[in-house]
Amino acid sequence: MIFCGVDGGGTKTKIIIAEDEKILMSVTCGPSSIDTVTNEVTKSNIESGLKEIYDKLDIPQIDSIFLGLGGIASKEHKQAINELFRKSSYLRENAVINSDNDIKNAYLSSCSGRNNITIIVGTGAVAYGVDELGNTHRTNGIHYLEGDFGGAYDVGVRALKKMSLAFDGRIKHTDFTTKLLNKFNITNMPEIIAFFDKYKNDRTYIAQIAKLVTEYATLKDNYAEEILDEATDEMLLSIIGVDKKISLNNREIGIVGSLGNSREYFNRLQTKVAKYDSTIKLHSAELDPVEGSLIEARNQITK
Repeated sequence: MIFCGVDGGGTKTKIIIAEDEKILMSVTCGPSSIDTVTNEVTKSNIESGLKEIYDKLDIPQIDSIFLGLGGIASKEHKQAINELFRKSSYLRENAVINSDNDIKNAYLSSCSGRNNITIIVGTGAVAYGVDELGNTHRTNGIHYLEGDFGGAYDVGVRALKKMSLAFDGRIKHTDFTTKLLNKFNITNMPEIIAFFDKYKNDRTYIAQIAKLVTEYATLKDNYAEEILDEATDEMLLSIIGVDKKISLNNREIGIVGSLGNSREYFNRLQTKVAKYDSTIKLHSAELDPVEGSLIEARNQITK
């Protein structure tokens, strides 16, 4: 049987395909988080990834696909995505199609199936835990317009605030704020206004600024360090919110996402988690989240 897993975020999407237990290929394509791009763009990007796979592999159509996408938050969201792919030429007519929030991919991959709290710290941020009794709770990740607190979009927004404050003299410049103004070619008031008009609600674009923040935090820039301190405070709140709602015996947190696993972010969060509860083990996810989506695609047939 042919199984396909999809892990869709606000910046990129990973697709993996397997024949029975053998992984055949994985590809990366454009964003498919449904609170970042339209459903039509979601389908187009995923279909382009599937085309890349099928152009290279001579394999049958897909028997079971699971799409774990950012932004899915309701039964209606799931139904819309399932229907969107029901007529895909890459799927058998009677293929099993299911979708859910990408936190499910992360949970299945973060601790190789052990009960845990999983956090995604990428473009957005979310925390999710399942205890040994099957109790679940999720915090954060409501919508990027709410804030994406602790994630790369949030970090990017905080960076732009520092840039604006330094631009007109409300705070002193550092190399970091100067770098941002130079990067965006901002030298006067009309240019900074035009910049915010164009980019403030572009989630993917703003999230990319987080890379500069971690770079300058490594260089001990005060503003960059302050931004990461604030972001990791937000992520700790998300973790505590989950932990207080479930009774997890296995005190383990797996982190998914490039920002969360950056040295500057990870080390700060690790210190804060240890102060909250020294028994909790914080570590990077053991598998790639797209492998979690593949696990679920198989489960849909075998369970």
